[in-house]
Amino acid sequence: MKNYVNNAIMALGLMTVLLGCKKDTNTAYNAKSLRIDGRYKQEIDFDIIGIQIPIKQENTFIRIDGSVSDIEKHQEVLLRELGIVPKNIIYTNPAENGRQLYLTFADGKRCSFIWVVKHSDDQVTQVRIEHEKYHALCRISPKDISLLSGKIKENGFNIDLRDYDEELSATVVEVLSLHLLGVPFAQISGSELIEQAKNILVASYVKPVARAEANQVKDLAKVGK
Repeated sequence: MKNYVNNAIMALGLMTVLLGCKKDTNTAYNAKSLRIDGRYKQEIDFDIIGIQIPIKQENTFIRIDGSVSDIEKHQEVLLRELGIVPKNIIYTNPAENGRQLYLTFADGKRCSFIWVVKHSDDQVTQVRIEHEKYHALCRISPKDISLLSGKIKENGFNIDLRDYDEELSATVVEVLSLHLLGVPFAQISGSELIEQAKNILVASYVKPVARAEANQVKDLAKVGK
């Protein structure tokens, strides 16, 4: 993995609009109605980690718009499409590399919209999306975080994402996803949050040692030095 991937990981950090996996208490409608088409799904697919979590709530969806060149411009286009006045949207922190926007509609529908800034390395773009999927899970169905944690344990990492705040947990998902795509932990470096997530993953590794896993164990040992 080239150095520019590490540099990109350094830039990944605060990417969420709302912090904390708390139940939404906002009853204000962001728009009159939501027109459903093929872009709207009723499952959150953490395909790199290997689990698809169905959205059981009625009239609740996720829409992943993928990667864009300009995160703010895409938001403007999205809000126009939905018929939403921008002043109705309130942010608690800036999101530079990805965004998750959870909206309620007067017709009873709810949707989490996701998009990220495209990076020259496709793997970086992929894990940015995985990061935002976790924020969507927190908005849509926080009780199903346990299902994602269970799958992470199957991958060999004894972690309960509910033990950490939302942003750190999203970063754990992001760093783990990058690792599962083939990037050794020793080659992942960045902000304090990235380092914290990486250290949590390294410390939580519990998968039995086997010949096929020898390289991964060596990689973990290098990081621990």
